[in-house]
Amino acid sequence: MAVPEYSVHYLEIVTVDVQAACELYSNLYGWQFRAARPELGGSHVADLPDGSLCGIRAPMHEKEKPIVRVYVRV
Repeated sequence: MAVPEYSVHYLEIVTVDVQAACELYSNLYGWQFRAARPELGGSHVADLPDGSLCGIRAPMHEKEKPIVRVYVRV
């Protein structure tokens, strides 16, 4: 039986300081974030070298806590 391949499709980072997080990842890894995309909850999205995406956004409501979510391509 073949083992399925998995890869990260989208890395979502929810934080209260979006600008600082975008600057951190830009400085560490050279990721270039585009302007906020309303259809993605206001995420600033970067294309990563491996073809995946990273989106950084603020919480969408007061009960949403900072979190990192990994969406896997199967």
